[in-house]
Amino acid sequence: DINECTATPPKCAAADQSCTNFPGAYRCSCISPRQQLNADESACIDVVASVQGGIRIINRNFEPEYNDTTSAGYFQITQVIIVALEANYRNTRFGAFFVGIIITRIYPGSVGVDYVAGFNNSNGVNNQNLQQELISTLNYTTNGTFLGDSDLKLSEETNRTKVAEALTFQDYDECNPAVSVHTPDCGNNATCVNTNTSYDCICDAGFIQNGTGCNSAPTELVQVDKESVKEVTYLISTVLIFLVSCVTFSIVFTMLSISEIIQKKRHAGLSKRVERIQLHGQTYPDPITAPSYRGSASLSKYYDY
Repeated sequence: DINECTATPPKCAAADQSCTNFPGAYRCSCISPRQQLNADESACIDVVASVQGGIRIINRNFEPEYNDTTSAGYFQITQVIIVALEANYRNTRFGAFFVGIIITRIYPGSVGVDYVAGFNNSNGVNNQNLQQELISTLNYTTNGTFLGDSDLKLSEETNRTKVAEALTFQDYDECNPAVSVHTPDCGNNATCVNTNTSYDCICDAGFIQNGTGCNSAPTELVQVDKESVKEVTYLISTVLIFLVSCVTFSIVFTMLSISEIIQKKRHAGLSKRVERIQLHGQTYPDPITAPSYRGSASLSKYYDY
């Protein structure tokens, strides 16, 4: 067998690729979790979203040689699965921005398969949508449900709700990828943070992104950053104090205004009561006239008129 990976010229020779030799074959793969091979497998291209899927081929038996990921048997079974899966994905509404399939693991129990599907657009890419789309691409027959036009049987069931259980999805953790497939590429001085369908490389404290990695930040920049933090902290504190003062003043002013209104109402009520009391105690002139007297001859000797 010729080892195509070390031949002259070697296959998969690009700096961002790795090569796996098999008896009578070879396979190129991209080193970075952020990339997958293009359609003709000539170059690595960036992917925006990656989703880990799982299926089980129930009409195949797990052979001992599948444990050797460089064996001819491993290459053959994984190649058949890759071709079938890629055909199904391209028949979904995500087919226009689907990039490809990478097998990350096969395991016993018929033949269990874990794989990563890559997309160069993340619009609508989520577990539920992918499951619904793939269900519509499967081949439902009286003998069970098959993966597209292949003879890879996924389920004895033909009820789509039941078959959906055979298609599992979860986020692919690019920060902890399968060692045989990807190598984390955040480099030194950075921390890999897994996100939904992707990941970010966050520079450690004291380092800045320079386009290809994280380098030590210039001392001047670090000092400027510290001063900026102090200024922002002072500004925020000042604004908070001002806002608290305004709120306190507003509350006090409102309470004083309410108190003044209450006092005015009380004073007005007291004035009305005083007026009513004065009206009840007012003195009116007596309309009865004083009596007049007439002289009497018989009494004249007693009174001097």
